Amino acid sequence: MIMLKKFIVMAVTLAAIGSAASAFAAVTGREAEVIASKEVPMNAVNFGLAKEGSDYLVSFYDKETYRDFNVYVDSESGKVRMLNIKGSNTVGSTMLNKTEEDVKNAVLAKYPDARKLEVRLVQQGLNNRFYEATFSTEKFRMVEMEVSPVTCAFGKINITYK
Repeated sequence: MIMLKKFIVMAVTLAAIGSAASAFAAVTGREAEVIASKEVPMNAVNFGLAKEGSDYLVSFYDKETYRDFNVYVDSESGKVRMLNIKGSNTVGSTMLNKTEEDVKNAVLAKYPDARKLEVRLVQQGLNNRFYEATFSTEKFRMVEMEVSPVTCAFGKINITYK
């Protein structure tokens, strides 16, 4: 009976310690900024931090590429959940110089471990066409990107992390 009581006391103590440890596992805004900065170019400047639900949204801007980066960091685990990249130029065009194979080669040059790579031509309105590429990698659950049909330049990119 004494052993059972000792076991119960020990179990309750360990549960309490585990709860306290998980309460301290939350990530601060500053820690989220440091985590997010590892996912964007070194030149990108942090210009905002906001709390959105269970995530921190950390925003960056790269003056050299004119791109905005929005990094979503889980406030409990500190893992990056999502990265959205937007540029100043749109990828749509009335011209179509590049093929789906060209787009696949451009994607594979940037993401050599891309798997399940699918490319399709998208038509928005009468005169706006662009390619949409979707794939996964070892690090990313899903990458969706818009690609110029003239130059194979990447436009908007949405990345969901594993």
